[in-house]
Amino acid sequence: MSFLSSIYGSSAGTYAGEYCNRLDSREMTSFSGQSTSSVVTVPFDTRVSHQSMLVRRILEAARLRGAHFVRLILDRMPKGGVLQLHLTAAITLEDYLYTDLKPTLEFKINGKYYESLSVQDVTDSRAIAEKVFSVASMRGCSSDGAARNHFYNALRLNTRMISHIDPHVFMRKLKENLLRQSVQYAEVMLPLSFIEEYQEILSHVSEKGPKLKFIIEIDRDHEVTGDLPYYLKHSVKYMKKYPNIVGISLNGQEDGKNASLLFPHHTEAIKRIWEKNQELNFSLQAGQFNPTSISYEGLKTRLGKTLEAHPKRIGSGASIIWQEKALEVLRKMAKEKVCIEIDFSSDKYLVGEEHPISLFDRYHIPVSLNSSYPAITHQDQTDQFLEVFLTQKYDYLKLKQLARNSLEFSFLEGVSIFLDRDTLKLASKFEGVDTCAWKDTVRDLSEKGREQVKLERALVEFESWVIENFSDLLGI
Repeated sequence: MSFLSSIYGSSAGTYAGEYCNRLDSREMTSFSGQSTSSVVTVPFDTRVSHQSMLVRRILEAARLRGAHFVRLILDRMPKGGVLQLHLTAAITLEDYLYTDLKPTLEFKINGKYYESLSVQDVTDSRAIAEKVFSVASMRGCSSDGAARNHFYNALRLNTRMISHIDPHVFMRKLKENLLRQSVQYAEVMLPLSFIEEYQEILSHVSEKGPKLKFIIEIDRDHEVTGDLPYYLKHSVKYMKKYPNIVGISLNGQEDGKNASLLFPHHTEAIKRIWEKNQELNFSLQAGQFNPTSISYEGLKTRLGKTLEAHPKRIGSGASIIWQEKALEVLRKMAKEKVCIEIDFSSDKYLVGEEHPISLFDRYHIPVSLNSSYPAITHQDQTDQFLEVFLTQKYDYLKLKQLARNSLEFSFLEGVSIFLDRDTLKLASKFEGVDTCAWKDTVRDLSEKGREQVKLERALVEFESWVIENFSDLLGI
């Protein structure tokens, strides 16, 4: 059974052959004949299937009808992977209330500390429930000025709640949520302090549902002070012990006291360990702030200095617009193909409404979309794609590129189906994998290649579903 069929039923992929036969070149509008001044698309000379071009036109027609039309379609679009999903903010409090467990939770509400507030307490009192939901997510944020502190307080609260949930119950719910969002792969940020509790999960990750890998998350502000090399050393040991741990990430509140003062030491420590083992995968949070939340010096240098630690991915990067010698930094990221992990939902609270994704696109820096903190923002991966489609004017072909980037720049092992890390250039033996005519004759695929082929076939089925259900928007 195909990925799309596993989500939507066996009928989801029945239209592919029929519509590939029915598509006629007279129904298609060439790129050169369309008005593209306000829509961001892939280069015009890129080979694109007729089916993808038709879906592009359908989504543009849906755009004119309103966001509800677009979301209805994008909800079912295969999105590849989420490369930055924080375990401690992956499941909403509302989800906790419907788990098999009845954990004892601890909350600080209006200055009063409830040492043993149970799920029953919350579900029995609407007033208490509203207060709890407000402090555990952004729904309780009273003003833009308080958003940053509220966000990190909510994150710390969610982190405390995780310890009361059985890891197996948690991971089952997480996979259900990913499947609902049409996500086939996720790299879950697992705090270093949680590894012993999750060792059984790490040793035997279920193959059912979306594929999961883990990244050790070190909180640079609260979990470490000046002894980062010690934590990095232990992280490398865990990576050797558990093959499902594929990388290391430094996260945390960048304008926090430790994170700000010790940033140069942290960068140097990562650089030294990378020099000893250049195969290590590092994803480093950098630039998720604005002039009101960090020193001017930090604002000007954070991204450039972070690149010195040789990260393969950078979380956010939003401070690029204040970075000194910004063009040099952008060109270096492009040359080294450093992927920028973007979460519009959290950046809205931590950085601001304006986002420099178009700047990264202008300089050909790869980008992946990530719903990193769904428990706090109450927005999922579909919302990320909807945001970039509506506010950044990306078209369907750019959305496909973003979905492909999420697997291409994942830490999955093995050879890609694309050339030179460019998701617009398929290797010759995979030509046609994104069309109805594909005959699966490739064997011995790598772990990464298998997930990429799975995505391409799911996208073909998705496009057939869109044509079957929404082609009337074009009068076809």
